[in-house]
Amino acid sequence: MNIINSKEIEVLDATLSGVMNNDGVIEWYINIDCGTTYFDGISTKPRLYLERFEWGITCIKEILTSKIIIEEGSRLSNNTMLPGERLCCLYAFEHQFLNYKNGDLHVTWRAMNSNIYPDKFKIEMDTKIDFLGFNLGEIDLESAIRNIKFNTSGLVYYQEDGTLYLIPEGNE
Repeated sequence: MNIINSKEIEVLDATLSGVMNNDGVIEWYINIDCGTTYFDGISTKPRLYLERFEWGITCIKEILTSKIIIEEGSRLSNNTMLPGERLCCLYAFEHQFLNYKNGDLHVTWRAMNSNIYPDKFKIEMDTKIDFLGFNLGEIDLESAIRNIKFNTSGLVYYQEDGTLYLIPEGNE
């Protein structure tokens, strides 16, 4: 069941992906898009997301058994929301930091936003999340193989419009 502020919310899309930075480290992205709901008569499409998270895993198998635990989402970006910073946020009417816990590829969020309004958004969400793969950027295959610090078993390289990706086998 997916609930935000005691309202059942439909999850339209839930994805996990990664981007390789210049040091060969994977930065992880979780994005959960919800259906339209109403709070105090105003419609919104809530979105929960985690961006640029450096998750200490080294292979796809670990994704299924590891947990991301963040006690305070605002710590990732030094309590600021600037372009290029790590973020853990809820968007309903505006972006607000989240404190949450989740685990496995079946993601569980239990969170409260950190806004200054009296009605904080409380989130209870348990949903399957799809792993899309990694964006390695505009890099040649040899450089990618040399730079990536991740066990690529179960993944295949795929190039599109000059960008190299590592995607789950069978998704090419």
